[in-house]
Amino acid sequence: MGLLKKKTIILFSAILMAITMSGMAYAVADVSSAEVMMIGTNPGAGGDGASSIKIQLKNISGGMVGTDWADQTTRFFFLTTEQGDTGMATLLTALSLDKPVWARLAGAAENNSLCQIIYLSK
Repeated sequence: MGLLKKKTIILFSAILMAITMSGMAYAVADVSSAEVMMIGTNPGAGGDGASSIKIQLKNISGGMVGTDWADQTTRFFFLTTEQGDTGMATLLTALSLDKPVWARLAGAAENNSLCQIIYLSK
């Protein structure tokens, strides 16, 4: 195999890897501390993989989450279908006890994206 062909293959592989990894840069966004502002149902509005449970969280982490969710601002999210009643129970507990939550959000924490994991924080 010629030197030019090897360099071309290496260059192509590097470009392909860079493209693949850049698409995964914001596969999920974690918010270390969020306040549950609102929780309810919105049947059929969440799209693929979403339950009808819609929540509003306020970022109180002290910093930016994802690409543009600023501290002290709110966003809406849908729980995944897998979370269902247990996710709703966790959120209702946090709301009633006025406790923050830790959340893993799909994508870059865009408005109306999926909340994949939710934990009650201390």
